[in-house]
Amino acid sequence: MRPLRVLHMPINLRYIMDAIIEGQTLLGIESKTFILSTFCIDDPKTRPVYHPPALERSSLRGYLSFFKRLYVFLGRYIKLLLWADVVHWQFSNRFWSESSRLRRIDFALLRLLRKPAIVQFHGSDIRENKKRAEVVSWWSEAFDPEFAEKLDIAAARTQREFAKANFVFAVSYGMFPSIWPENLERSTLLERSVDMSTLVPCVHDDVNKSPVVIMHSPSSAQVKGTKYVLAAIEEIGTIRDIEFVLLQDLPRDEVIERLGDADIVVDQLLGENYGLASVEALARGSVSIANLSQRMRDLYPSDLPIVSANPDTIKEVLLDLIDNPQKRIALARQGYGYVEHVHSFEATIPQTLEAYRLAAQGKGRRRVVKRINETLDHHTRSTP
Repeated sequence: MRPLRVLHMPINLRYIMDAIIEGQTLLGIESKTFILSTFCIDDPKTRPVYHPPALERSSLRGYLSFFKRLYVFLGRYIKLLLWADVVHWQFSNRFWSESSRLRRIDFALLRLLRKPAIVQFHGSDIRENKKRAEVVSWWSEAFDPEFAEKLDIAAARTQREFAKANFVFAVSYGMFPSIWPENLERSTLLERSVDMSTLVPCVHDDVNKSPVVIMHSPSSAQVKGTKYVLAAIEEIGTIRDIEFVLLQDLPRDEVIERLGDADIVVDQLLGENYGLASVEALARGSVSIANLSQRMRDLYPSDLPIVSANPDTIKEVLLDLIDNPQKRIALARQGYGYVEHVHSFEATIPQTLEAYRLAAQGKGRRRVVKRINETLDHHTRSTP
């Protein structure tokens, strides 16, 4: 029987897609990509980016040119959809922007071709900020109300439209509370994947280290609570020997490289979940701080080595880690093993295949289910 074929359609977080594809290739899965946006694409030249054509002129020649380009674009897209057994999306709420023209036909094509499809979410794309503000007092302070409302509208539309299109929702442990009750049956666990070969741990075992290096790498200053981090650092800097590094607007590879120099990395102070910054910091041998509620800790594996802090406690937590190097070192030593156990593509392959299987069963595609089961059996046999 031929191998499983997966079409990856990344709109967000291309490097997670790359780690998934690498793991799938090792299992003999055939993978192709159809990239619709340069957002989060480190080097667009290495992968072709396909833009749906826009009607720029209303003249007869303009219409003819538009329909010719549309024919070529749709031909390439439909050919890939027909080739694939499963479609795997990395989602971003930019999908709903006015500049996103393909969204008007995407769901229709998948429904027409009866393609099993999963959509992988990563955070604010389905989180409802109004509900979050009811639980976390700092949330409404940190967010611009108009920005939060736009996120809420997009998040609600996402859950409604993707459920209507019969997608399987693939989410991390900490995102299940954001899923609407009526969508839980179509939701399955899929943690963020990383390539461990690109994340070499550094050793931070000097109990007399001075200054202690603290880093913060926010993808969004509002979402990550950067203003609270900066306020705490300003106070601590007057009473302790620290070096603070704010990593912003840098290529991802450079950020990962510099994380290896950090003793402590502050991920976020407002959410209930940790982000990719924590994953990368842990794998590089640093202690990570993120705001994790108890209900989140109950969802994650018990060996989660992340230190929890919020805007009220960040100064206290940082001082504790600065003043207790043995505690800091012990936590840092646990990081790489945790990431390898939870976030490596070897660890997430069974979760990915389970999501594909749910999607294929929902479409009644028995042959695809059989290919997925055979791939999963091969993975189980080859895993020590």
